[in-house]
Amino acid sequence: MVSIKLVALALVFIGIVFAVLGVLSYSNFIAKLQRISPKMAEEISLESTENWSNKNWAITGYFWSKRYLGTDMELNKLGNSVRSHNIIAVSLIAIAMVIWLASA
Repeated sequence: MVSIKLVALALVFIGIVFAVLGVLSYSNFIAKLQRISPKMAEEISLESTENWSNKNWAITGYFWSKRYLGTDMELNKLGNSVRSHNIIAVSLIAIAMVIWLASA
């Protein structure tokens, strides 16, 4: 029982690491996008807290639907990195929650 909860905690920790990697990838992505298309970068950057909730949904939709794909290979790579890190982070934490609740 305790070992199962330790596995769940380990998965949460790994998920948090992937979430941090996702934030770092997002930062690199925005920096690159600002050089290429400042208007697009403004739409999905978190520079202001105005309309925060809607902006979070817009950012999620932007990466989920792969709207960043284009001719710039580095931007494509960074966008895929943001997307995959976030998917892995959420998946690991969700699995950890299921394991934790199942062991209770």
